[in-house]
Order: sequence, then structure tokens, then C-alpha cells
Amino acid sequence: MTHINGSGMLKSTHVHKTSKPIEDCDNTHPIFSSTDYARVPPEILGLNALSNKDLEVIQDLYIFFKGDLRDSLQFYNPESSYLPEGINEKIKELNIDYEIDRHHLRQTKFIINSIKRDKTADIQEYVLQTANRRRFLG
Repeated sequence: MTHINGSGMLKSTHVHKTSKPIEDCDNTHPIFSSTDYARVPPEILGLNALSNKDLEVIQDLYIFFKGDLRDSLQFYNPESSYLPEGINEKIKELNIDYEIDRHHLRQTKFIINSIKRDKTADIQEYVLQTANRRRFLG
């Protein structure tokens, strides 16, 4: 599912697949509604598919494009295994000056590692803390 967020960027959501209906799921396994928990900012999804010409057009039409990306990238995890191929390279090409929130990065690394080990009962508090830090649960 895709929608446009408050800053005019496309936001893609990923629904966690489960074999049980949602109402039958217990609270020990959080269901994530987007890629944000793995710190793949929805604002960067698809950047790797854009040509330099595409980016020129976008930047001409969307004057806050780089500023909005910079804001999003502070909560970006460049080591996330959930990143689409080519995203890190495209971000480097854009030459956006941003600083990663190190505290948020540590928390998302914990979340990702817990999911990989199927230890999701431990991550609910981390998911809430990272969402609070971003001021967005998404």
C-alpha cells in the first residue's frame, strides 16, 4: 500500500504476513505496519530506480526534496539488511549532508537482530522508543 505523507513524499507500507487472523494474534509478537522498524525510511524507497534526469525534475518541482530527505536520513540505518539494492549508493550520489542519530541506530540494530533470531518478544519497548524518537509510529 502506498500513500503520500505530510511532507508530500510517497510512503510505502509493508504488512507483516501471518498465518493467523490479526484478531487471533497475541500481544507477544508485534505486527509491524511498515518498513520503519528496520529503519528503511519510506522516503528513500524507490530512489535507486530514479535516473539523474528524474532527480533533476523532482528537485525542480519539489523544492524541499533534499531537506526532507536529510530529515528522514537522521533515522536511517545504512547497514539494514532490509534496504533495497542500490539505495546506499544513490544516497551517496545525492550528496546530502546528514547526521545519523546514533541512539536510534543502536535501537534499530537491536530490533533487526532480534527479528533475525526470532526473539520478537524483547523488541516492543525498542519499537516504541524508536517511534517516539522519530515522533512517528509508522
